Amino acid sequence: MSDKFNLFGRWGSRLRSRWRASSDWLGGFLYGMTFFEMEQEMRRQRADLEHLFVLISFGDLRTYPTALLLHATAAVCCSID
Repeated sequence: MSDKFNLFGRWGSRLRSRWRASSDWLGGFLYGMTFFEMEQEMRRQRADLEHLFVLISFGDLRTYPTALLLHATAAVCCSID
């Protein structure tokens, strides 16, 4: 920022850095209150689906029936806590 538009003199940079730090903290606080738990649950679901995909893929390579694998993993992947 140019010194020509600095209204607070030498305190301007310190004020800007404090404002930026407080806005970062407030953004993190609001994110934690609203979206953090939802994001964690989505990550768990994605990991479960990836695990199921790998299990079915390797089961197919070993020539196990896919229906048997799906039945065996249904309780694990789709259980409700």
